[in-house]
Amino acid sequence: MTTLAMPFRARRRRHSWLRSTITAWRALDVRAWNVVALLALTALVIAYLALTNGNATAGYELRSLERQGETLREATRQLELQSLSMQSIDAITTRVVDQGFVPVAHVRYLTSSDRSVVVR
Repeated sequence: MTTLAMPFRARRRRHSWLRSTITAWRALDVRAWNVVALLALTALVIAYLALTNGNATAGYELRSLERQGETLREATRQLELQSLSMQSIDAITTRVVDQGFVPVAHVRYLTSSDRSVVVR
């Protein structure tokens, strides 16, 4: 009989602990918990708004940088086209004539049979 009485006493203690916990929760002031919950909700809303604002700002900056990159790519294309047009034969001959160069009719190269260096 003593072995059967022990588990019932343990249950009764657990039950009394549960009852005291429920009673303690009922005795708490609900208004204080409402204020805490309202403050927590307000903090979460402010954090959400701050994160959303940060994401919107980052998106705007990214869009601005993409536009700037596209502008730079277009400028690079224009400069490459200008460089190619300046390197064409027609442009080179026009610049040669404008600077007063004269075409060479006969070219003579100097050759040396001796491999010595001339020093002044």
